[in-house]
Amino acid sequence: MAKKRVTKKELKEPDEILSFLQKCSRFVSRYRYHVAGALVAFFLAVGVVYGYVTYQRVTESRENAKLWDLVSSLPEKAYSLTENDYQKLVMLKSHLEDFEKEVSTPTVLLYVKYYIADIDYRLGYYNQAAEKYREVLEKAGEVSELRYLCHLGLGYSLEALGKYAEAHEHFRRAEEAALDSYNRAVAAVGAARTLEEQGKKAEARALYEKVVKEYPDFPEKGFIEVHLATLS
Repeated sequence: MAKKRVTKKELKEPDEILSFLQKCSRFVSRYRYHVAGALVAFFLAVGVVYGYVTYQRVTESRENAKLWDLVSSLPEKAYSLTENDYQKLVMLKSHLEDFEKEVSTPTVLLYVKYYIADIDYRLGYYNQAAEKYREVLEKAGEVSELRYLCHLGLGYSLEALGKYAEAHEHFRRAEEAALDSYNRAVAAVGAARTLEEQGKKAEARALYEKVVKEYPDFPEKGFIEVHLATLS
């Protein structure tokens, strides 16, 4: 059997590797203090970044917990408020405004602003609410839940101000941003209602019928069917 010939290139490769490692060893030996300093600086930088990220996560978690603790006292219904509900909302708004000054996490801050806007709407301050919803919406970026909530809030606020065409547009945008079928149905009903309020009954009927067909488990479905029967 013929022996395989080893080329000069193949014979040189191990020597080249050893030569490279020896050069690296000599370099490290010669500049050991510089290398050690660079490694210390690198690990310090990694530690600082890790510490900052951890601090931000802990801070956001703590601020989130405080926010949910505050808003858990919100009345379930945004209408037919009792005097006691009204006083609770005024007090809660004051607490949220104080908390707003302390919050350092951007996302939590946007939710605080959203809840202040929501309380303004519930208290009947529709212009103030609309202004604050817009402020949050401008900074919400790709946070779909916030975009849904603010478009929905704007829809209700503008509807209460009699600006039905603008309200309709925001209800439609809320439907697009919604993450589940229930919230899409809520927004679609608002869009249908504001069409009806503009006198566009045929378009409103079509949208109500779409809600009944596409969202069969929607809790308000029965009321919509009764309303459709009276809509001419």
